[in-house]
Amino acid sequence: MIESLLATTPSKRPVVLLRSSAMTAVRIAAKRQAPSEICGVVRAVVQNEGIEIRSLALAPNCARDTVWGFRLRRKDAEARKNTWLTEHGRLSGIFHSHTKRSAQPSRLDMVTMRRWPGIHLIAALDGPFRVFLSHDRIVEADIRVI
Repeated sequence: MIESLLATTPSKRPVVLLRSSAMTAVRIAAKRQAPSEICGVVRAVVQNEGIEIRSLALAPNCARDTVWGFRLRRKDAEARKNTWLTEHGRLSGIFHSHTKRSAQPSRLDMVTMRRWPGIHLIAALDGPFRVFLSHDRIVEADIRVI
């Protein structure tokens, strides 16, 4: 299923539906923790219109340098991994904030996307969010705010 979502052309990218209330909540949490990055787990479902993010659950950032990076605890990462259930149209992933820069993925973000298949949402404090889907490759998706 994730493979079909990634089978896009340059003119047609996957669509991720994100509630404006979720965007606001992530931005508020990110501003409270700034300059440290926040991180957490994404849970989503695949629908006809696209992938709908159903929940964003904050998790502790265990990175050595939380200003320039994030790291999930093993139990949070495993919880995310265990909900990667494509046979029922459910997906999971990771989100984190960038407090000192735009939502452009860093080199380390790209490594994380390759290591952890799924949804990767990057939240900028004041700019637009960006979302990527990864499996055997990484594709940026369009965000539709609902």
